[in-house]
Amino acid sequence: MPSFESVMLVVLERRGSNRLFAWRTRGLLPWSVCCLVLWLAAQQAVAGTTSYHIGNSLTWDSQPLGIEAIASLRGDDLTTGYHIKSSSSLNNIIENPDAVNITPAAPFGKFSEALPNHPWNAVTMQPHPGLTSTMATDVTSILHFIDLAQTNPANANTTFYIYSAWPTQGNYQEKWTAPVADLDSTPTINARDYGTHLINRVRAATDAKVNMIPVGEVLYELDVRMQAGLFPGFTSIDQFHRDSVHLSYSLGRYVAGVTTYATIFGKDPAGFENPADFYAANDPAYSPEVNAAIYDAVWDVVSTHFFAGVFSVNADFDGSGFITDADLAVWEASFGLDAGADANGDGDSDGEDFLAWQRQFGYSAPSLAATTSAVPEPSTLFLLLSLVILNRMKTFATSRGRRSSGPRLGSTTATTKG
Repeated sequence: MPSFESVMLVVLERRGSNRLFAWRTRGLLPWSVCCLVLWLAAQQAVAGTTSYHIGNSLTWDSQPLGIEAIASLRGDDLTTGYHIKSSSSLNNIIENPDAVNITPAAPFGKFSEALPNHPWNAVTMQPHPGLTSTMATDVTSILHFIDLAQTNPANANTTFYIYSAWPTQGNYQEKWTAPVADLDSTPTINARDYGTHLINRVRAATDAKVNMIPVGEVLYELDVRMQAGLFPGFTSIDQFHRDSVHLSYSLGRYVAGVTTYATIFGKDPAGFENPADFYAANDPAYSPEVNAAIYDAVWDVVSTHFFAGVFSVNADFDGSGFITDADLAVWEASFGLDAGADANGDGDSDGEDFLAWQRQFGYSAPSLAATTSAVPEPSTLFLLLSLVILNRMKTFATSRGRRSSGPRLGSTTATTKG
């Protein structure tokens, strides 16, 4: 995608160097704004929603092209790009920008080309443990990607997501809920606390919209249900893995893909069809019951997760503005009796409302609505800027006409009576 400066250069060359001074002095505004309109129009070459995914094989487990297929089956137009480097942390990816294991999708290319040169509705970034990867390097790396994308005016409203991955196989719940210190030196780890500290730090350091793809939390929820006998045919989330690190080619990857789609688009995945060419769609492990159980867990997490940005519930039962132990007391008093602790609006106080309280505990209620938004459309920015530009051009033309309405100084047509 050409930069604004390159478009301007082409116009200058076509007008001819002998007219450069005149262009600068008389036609700067109309020509520059026309060039800006052309450049912004070029940014809209990719229609619909766009997302770019940066990470390693755990990001690839979500199958960005598979997410495209999921979106298509739901009537959504999604185009994805990606930068994938196996076993790499975010700072390692930045330090080695040309190293990839998966060929980047055309026309976007690697992150250094894709982020500043194309419009994006969503950009996902996956922290990962590495030899030199810490809380501090993850914050710096994420801010670097944000700044790079926002050099393109079309990305002023991009939503940036921290792709929250999962711990290694075995003792999932213990690893996911382990306390993590909020220190610069804390090594990167796939755990709930680490993700919470990280996103709070990033949000405090930027005005950009930063949310989270809560794949790790969805897998935790699935494991809880499996071990409680509430998930058909499975007893542990370990059964959704193909090795100690990666998710299975079918159900595991499908969970990651559906979670990413549901978060970016803010849509309940209930009733999804399996994409025919992704997520090992012919695996006999799929069934209507299994699929429904996956969709239910995904949406229960995504729609209540504080950082996903898709809030459809509010666990501030006592109206204090904060989710605290006092709200739990309201839930206990209302459970099974009335709607006094109805977080999800289904008319009663039940276990789903308790889960909403659990996931939102410790946060302030007013910020729930503040994080909720639809995927921004770059075309909106284009239309607004175009209207501003056209208005400025009209004003410029009017002022030019007024200045030229009388005789110019030194004109041979001007006469003086004496």
